[in-house]
Amino acid sequence: MGFNSAALAAQAKANSNAAILAAQPRNAFGALSRASVRPVDLVLIGDSTQMIDGYGWWGALTNAYGAKYTIWATALYPAQSSGNAYATGGYISALVTGTTGATSGADSSFDSLGLPDTNYLYTASGDMGGSNGVIVNNAGGFDITGNLKHHIWHGSFTTGSGALTPGVRLEGSPYSILATGSTVSTNTGAFGEIETTLSLAAGSRAATQLGFKTRVPGGTASVGPTLILAQRVENLSAEAGISIHSFYGVAGKSALDMANWAKGNVSSGTITGTINLSKLMWGFGKLRAMQIARGHRPIIVVRICTGLNDRNIATGTASAGWRATTPGNGPNAYADNIDAIINRLETGWRTNGWDLSELFFLIVPSYPVASVDDMASYRAAAKNGANRQNVSWVDYSALTSYAEITANGWLKSDGIHANGTGFDNLAPREVALIPAFAA
Repeated sequence: MGFNSAALAAQAKANSNAAILAAQPRNAFGALSRASVRPVDLVLIGDSTQMIDGYGWWGALTNAYGAKYTIWATALYPAQSSGNAYATGGYISALVTGTTGATSGADSSFDSLGLPDTNYLYTASGDMGGSNGVIVNNAGGFDITGNLKHHIWHGSFTTGSGALTPGVRLEGSPYSILATGSTVSTNTGAFGEIETTLSLAAGSRAATQLGFKTRVPGGTASVGPTLILAQRVENLSAEAGISIHSFYGVAGKSALDMANWAKGNVSSGTITGTINLSKLMWGFGKLRAMQIARGHRPIIVVRICTGLNDRNIATGTASAGWRATTPGNGPNAYADNIDAIINRLETGWRTNGWDLSELFFLIVPSYPVASVDDMASYRAAAKNGANRQNVSWVDYSALTSYAEITANGWLKSDGIHANGTGFDNLAPREVALIPAFAA
């Protein structure tokens, strides 16, 4: 038998990395450090600072993480945002385009599928059109020249001749179609969901943007019924890195609202209907599955960023956790609301039979917005909360100061929201807290 040095080298690399890739970290920073050797998912839960002006923490953190590691996949995007949890504009390396289809009218079994607080796009008959899809570009750490795979989660039906044929084209002149997938029937005899994928081999691209479409313009027309739930583009050439998602980013909301949202409490005013546990966990299930398909035990970090709006909670309002403490704007209520979010997600993990060692939390009280930091007590509460094994926290009062923020003009005119320059200066400091991973 001939000596295959390349095969032996590959096996040696696999053996040396096996323990590294299999070992689970103990806290959120340890989990994030694994992005240097394997894929990691980071899920953002926050207020308006998360996506303000179509950028915010989501855009700035994507750039910062992309500079430190790489972006191994785009966000898991809903077919259409309800206006609360997601932005269809996304961050700079990808965006969802198009809103063709109805957001209601399909069988009620679809109501528990898809990302929380978002709509499906349903076409009862005829062609859905060529506008719906995900556009990726070569900015922000996502390499469009890699071996790419478009994942589409869509509905299946009991009857009909529905079908869709995904494709990808250059999103720039000459708008050439680069690949077309197989036509997939949506009639499986049961209401449910199907995952359809489209692959695009690695290679140079004649444009800086690619459009992965559920039905590519100029391609095979779709036939209803079709129903799109969510999409994502993966770079199979990236063996390691991070993928960043927004699962909740709502203006004017606090940790109390975030906890009520996670618990499916419609009285919180943050959602338009009941979110059951199954729907809350739907997206996390997709993130886990993609990591497992790559041969990894999942690592998912949830970043909870809040504080600005918690100061405005009425003193008589009780927190959402088991303590139900007042005053509502106090540090004990802040801690209880954060705990309620964590406990709800951990309940979802256990209910699905998933290993809790996969799930981590990063608590991030907001940056200072006053010369005397009026969120200092929230920072102390976050520090105490980080005593849990799977939790870390970020102290922005140690990373910057109100004096620095104002001197550099990093706030918008409202004196509360950071501007793009501010986010771009703050996010790398947070990412720099992640230690270098050593076997």
